[in-house]
Amino acid sequence: MQDQRRHQKYRSQKAKAVWEVVKRLSKLPAKGKRAILTQQLLPILTYGSALYPEPSEQQRRLANDMYRWVVGAYPGSRTDKVQALVGLKDIGAIMMSMMIRWAASVYARHMPELREIAEPILREAIGEEGELRWMGKVGNEECLIRVEELEEERVEEWSDGSRMEGKAAGANRREGLYLGEWATVADAEEVGVMLSWEHSDVVALDSQGVIRRIANLRHEEPRSWIEEILVRQMQARPRTLMWVKGHAGVQGNEEADKRARAEVETGEWQNAAGIATPRGIKQDFPLYPKAPAHISWTAAALRGLVYMVTDKGPQHQWLTEIGKADTP
Repeated sequence: MQDQRRHQKYRSQKAKAVWEVVKRLSKLPAKGKRAILTQQLLPILTYGSALYPEPSEQQRRLANDMYRWVVGAYPGSRTDKVQALVGLKDIGAIMMSMMIRWAASVYARHMPELREIAEPILREAIGEEGELRWMGKVGNEECLIRVEELEEERVEEWSDGSRMEGKAAGANRREGLYLGEWATVADAEEVGVMLSWEHSDVVALDSQGVIRRIANLRHEEPRSWIEEILVRQMQARPRTLMWVKGHAGVQGNEEADKRARAEVETGEWQNAAGIATPRGIKQDFPLYPKAPAHISWTAAALRGLVYMVTDKGPQHQWLTEIGKADTP
């Protein structure tokens, strides 16, 4: 406990020292302030959250002051309203997301020494219904993979992935696998290839990004249980991927897309348990969402919005001075 207090006090002092320097930039617009907050100040303040996810009172108070600084809110403005204006979560929620994302990074590697620490964190985050498939150790054999131009007569199988209403599934024309809410569309695309390679060597799909990622597994470590299986398949015998333009009327691609969509609908209707992936977990626990549109407003317009939302501003101070309000 003493180490935690010492660590959090040090992070608060360091973040405050940087903030004091930044505050001298008086002409900085709200958009620039928010960028400094998310890219510099909060990372300094929350460093080590995987070990200490609960913020100290000093960290919480300092973060709330920084939020007010971004939009120019007056002291005493309600914290939840200021957070909504800045477009960021409470620092406690941010630190909890950081811990979950750290656990997802462990889930994305073969790290058995950390599994017993990361697994309870992920289990609490995704619930009991989500399945976790931990990675094994992949051998050093060479991955045999070719990426070629589309030749429909050579394609042995067509694959696709789909994500609808927050649920994902991958499929080929014959079969599919429901992943659920804790997976991305890229994971679904990789599952489609994985299922296809079980009985075919030449597969066509419509995602260039996934093709590049699978090809890069020749010299990069797999980052999910899906990619672990793909590596083993490529080590077993040569494989080929071809790119086809999606939704262009190619029959095989359309059939795979239809099957992937059907897998999502069936899994959702049956309330089937999904299979979590590292990317899917991180996708559902972002740290810093995109800035709201009003952050780019002029200073005068943003100031007016802040006064209306928080009900705190110079007009209340003036009303207090003339006896028309109890508090500024």
